[in-house]
Amino acid sequence: MFGLEKVVPSVVGSFKGEKPQPFGHGDPEAEEQNCKDFQVFMECRGYYNQDRTKKVLKAGSTVADAKKAFGREMVQEKVLDEKGYELDPDSKLSVHSNKCRLNLTFAYSQSVDAHVERLTNKLSSQK
Repeated sequence: MFGLEKVVPSVVGSFKGEKPQPFGHGDPEAEEQNCKDFQVFMECRGYYNQDRTKKVLKAGSTVADAKKAFGREMVQEKVLDEKGYELDPDSKLSVHSNKCRLNLTFAYSQSVDAHVERLTNKLSSQK
């Protein structure tokens, strides 16, 4: 792919279906001052598949803004950072970014097993 794997491994890797490179957290004050915009690598986890996208969001944007910018409606309730910690939707991207980049994952609050059990109970109560 023209040697881009060496230049931007996280972007190229995410298009190949690999897990994006972790960016970690930087200094929130420096991120707030130095970033005009943020490169946000997002993954929406479904029970059966995963959608990924990359968006550029302006300084001052929040985690909730990133969710809206994903490009489609979603019912996933949780927003997680790259280590799996749940984020406050009202928090600014600068708090969670490093060098103006961050990874976000949108996930259900229930596991697949809990979801299946809830659906099974709902179906059996309708009989």
